[in-house]
Amino acid sequence: MEIPTLSEEEKWEMMREIFVLNKQIDVGFIMQIGTEKMSEYAEMSSQQYANMLQAQSKDDAIGFAMSEAIVSKNLMGSDLEKVKNERG
Repeated sequence: MEIPTLSEEEKWEMMREIFVLNKQIDVGFIMQIGTEKMSEYAEMSSQQYANMLQAQSKDDAIGFAMSEAIVSKNLMGSDLEKVKNERG
């Protein structure tokens, strides 16, 4: 499988689109349920993200950090390389 290389402009456009979409979802949800339900929404979103990380066997702080780093690297690029250790 070939992985395409995105230009800097394409990466920034993708990040902008993701940011705007996330904000639109938040605002739409708040408008539907009202501000008093915000804590419930935040808890639900957090639990969904935690479930996703656990499904990927990323169930600790290192797993979370690696997941965030991989997303950032894929969007913005990096000259860093992963060094294997006992965790893989």
